[in-house]
Amino acid sequence: MHTSEPLVPARLDLLGYGYTGSGYWTLATAQDKALTKALLKGYEIPTLRGRIYDQEDAGDWSIFPAIVKASRQHASEAITPQAVVTSAEELRSRLKHVIDIYQEPALVEEFVTGREFRVCILNGHPPSILPLVELDYSQLPDPLERLATYEAKFVPGSRHHEAIDVLCPAEVDPALEAHIQSVALRAYRALRCQDYGRVDVRVRNGVPYVLDVNPNPDITLETSFDYASEEAGMDYPALVDRIVQSALRRQPPDARIR
Repeated sequence: MHTSEPLVPARLDLLGYGYTGSGYWTLATAQDKALTKALLKGYEIPTLRGRIYDQEDAGDWSIFPAIVKASRQHASEAITPQAVVTSAEELRSRLKHVIDIYQEPALVEEFVTGREFRVCILNGHPPSILPLVELDYSQLPDPLERLATYEAKFVPGSRHHEAIDVLCPAEVDPALEAHIQSVALRAYRALRCQDYGRVDVRVRNGVPYVLDVNPNPDITLETSFDYASEEAGMDYPALVDRIVQSALRRQPPDARIR
């Protein structure tokens, strides 16, 4: 789902209009997985080992299991159970598939089978980190299938859609919760997110690794943001108002608000 999304705030900035959410630089950076990973590493924020490949020859990759992603797609585009590979032969095949279909380089990362959390953040002084949301994969017995596939998000009735439960608040040790929140907030700030955002992490050996930074996440009903804000005591209108008020505070006095 490689879109012209970053151009929208860029145009609004040129026209002098105010808007909610992050600006051009943040959206453009987050859209490029390799660039995001390099930025996180630069800030010493835990991220999984990975490399970009623009051809199917990946003879220097030796970490398995691994996951193959299209480097500029989002919304779990290209993420299926076949995206997780366990051998060099499977890796070559998946690289060819992703590069041919999406006409862009592929990102190969080590695959971690630990717990996965979504950390929803609202701007403020300090920012508000909403109750943790966990994706419960326990109904998927094969650890290599435990991932939020495209079907899990967008195809009701599919195996992954039915098998994955969303838990909020997540039951997590307070020390680990604080660690997850700290890492997520650092990632949120590294990408200069505005008003709201969501950081996805997986935990291995007590370390939260950032999978993705979402500066423009889905905040509609029955999403992670909706569940987390409700658990924090905000109904949906209150969540929307919080985001709008954050945007208003950062607008210049002469911004045109519509």
